Amino acid sequence: MKYLDNIFNKLMEIINLSSRKQVIFILLVLTVLSFYIIYKFNNDKEDDCEALKNQNIFLVTVIEEKRRHIDSLNELRYTEQVAYLTKELQRSDSLLKVSNSIKTSIKPIINNLNKKIDKLNENAN
Repeated sequence: MKYLDNIFNKLMEIINLSSRKQVIFILLVLTVLSFYIIYKFNNDKEDDCEALKNQNIFLVTVIEEKRRHIDSLNELRYTEQVAYLTKELQRSDSLLKVSNSIKTSIKPIINNLNKKIDKLNENAN
C-alpha cells in the first residue's frame, strides 16, 4: 500500500507543477519510454537472430546427416554393382574358356571334314 501511496503522491506533485514543468516531465518520460522500447526491440531482434542462427545450425546438421546417409547408400550400391559386375565377368570368362575348348576340340573334326569335301569335289571333277 505504501508503494501505491508513494506513486499517487508523486503524481499529485507532477500535477501541481507548472504547465511548463509538466511538459518537460512528459517529454522526459516519453524519451525514457522510447529508449526502453528501442532497447527492448533490439534485444528481441538479437534473440530472434540467435534463434534463427540455432535453427540454421540444426538444419545444416540435419542436411549433413542426410548427405552422409545418402553417401553411405551410394557406396553400398556401388559395392553391390561391383560385386555383380565381377560375378558377371567371371561368368563370361568361364563361358569364353568353354567356348575356346569346344572350338579347339571341334577344329580337327572340321579340318577332317573339309579335307573329305575337297576330295569329293576333286573326284566329282
